[in-house]
Amino acid sequence: LAAACGPSDDGDFEILVFSVARGKLHCAFGHHHRLVYDMVWHSANKEGPQRIPRHQWLISSSSDGAVFVFELPEESSSEVLHPVVQHLLHPSNVYTVAVHPTLSQMSDQFFVAAGGREFGIRFWGVSYRRENRQLIHTHSRVGNDMVSNNDHGAVLCIRFSQKDVMYASYEDGIIISWKVFWAPVAGHSHSTLAAQQLREYSSREIGGAQVHSFSIVTGELKAGNMVDS
Repeated sequence: LAAACGPSDDGDFEILVFSVARGKLHCAFGHHHRLVYDMVWHSANKEGPQRIPRHQWLISSSSDGAVFVFELPEESSSEVLHPVVQHLLHPSNVYTVAVHPTLSQMSDQFFVAAGGREFGIRFWGVSYRRENRQLIHTHSRVGNDMVSNNDHGAVLCIRFSQKDVMYASYEDGIIISWKVFWAPVAGHSHSTLAAQQLREYSSREIGGAQVHSFSIVTGELKAGNMVDS
């Protein structure tokens, strides 16, 4: 499947999902009122630890302040706009969205990281069973205060490595890597997501230019070895 987005006749933005094998439109999603900045796929294991049936989702972020979670239909259905499964609302533009790869396969919910202008990075837990969604944490500074957007401006792009390290690019041209993990809450029996800064990347070549998109390249890939078959 391949996804593309553009304005519709009524001014809203539609997401069109195409079947690459058939060369035809598979389904369409609506509801974003402004420009869509980012989209990401997520699939559940066919028979994971929580016995979750296999499904596939498309998650989008927009300048209308919303992150939408759509569930893809198994059969082609291009005549109607499919509804949003979950609305994840934010106070300003949401430039980027990503799904934590490992935590999302070890629970009955998947974890969505959204980055934007006024709120830094927010983590959401979205139920696989369409029951609810929960704001896990709004990250604001390093350590207990989490991941800040005050020092470096808006968060423009979030990516996860194969080792579950989160990388985020900021408006001032730097990239920061974070370790995201479950941490116990003092005085309580439950845990919450926490983030620990690992490293800050900057270079004279970038020179403060905004990094709107980047990819994680592993050492094996740079060495010319096969990463996955």
